[in-house]
Amino acid sequence: MKNKNFVLRVVNLLFILCLLGAYQTVLYGRKQQENLTEVQARVDQLERELQDWSEQVKKAVSERGIEAAGDSSSQTETVVETAQIAYADGTYQGAAQGFGGEIEDLVEVSGGKITAITIVSAKQEDEAYLSMAEEIIDTIVEKQTTEVDTISGATYSSSGIRDAVSDALKGAVQ
Repeated sequence: MKNKNFVLRVVNLLFILCLLGAYQTVLYGRKQQENLTEVQARVDQLERELQDWSEQVKKAVSERGIEAAGDSSSQTETVVETAQIAYADGTYQGAAQGFGGEIEDLVEVSGGKITAITIVSAKQEDEAYLSMAEEIIDTIVEKQTTEVDTISGATYSSSGIRDAVSDALKGAVQ
């Protein structure tokens, strides 16, 4: 009788544990479904925002009379090429704040394009940051714009060089 009672209690306990496990599984499934619904709603919202932004870009492009043909990368190149500024030939000096202090540079323009950038003074800049930041010069000359990303690891120094070039080019805009 004692063993029979013990076995019944164990069976009842196992039955209750199985029911609790099934209940937890149902609750977990509902929570996952709620999370999935929230994520899907956010994705839908972002897709609508992207569509709106895309329409605004297309409208802006058409208002400026730029023909949009081909894939989006060629459209972007067309917009960038059209937006480039013609510069008057000459040598221009500019200055801006870098990581450790003021950075001064000379920008040479020939044939309406930026041909060379030379750092004239960066007395208070950390040499390690400055040498890393100088990579931005090639990018500016290559892209013919100061609208370029800064150099990771030398953000303030490269920003100083870029902003000094922008300052110099103010005098070169035709």
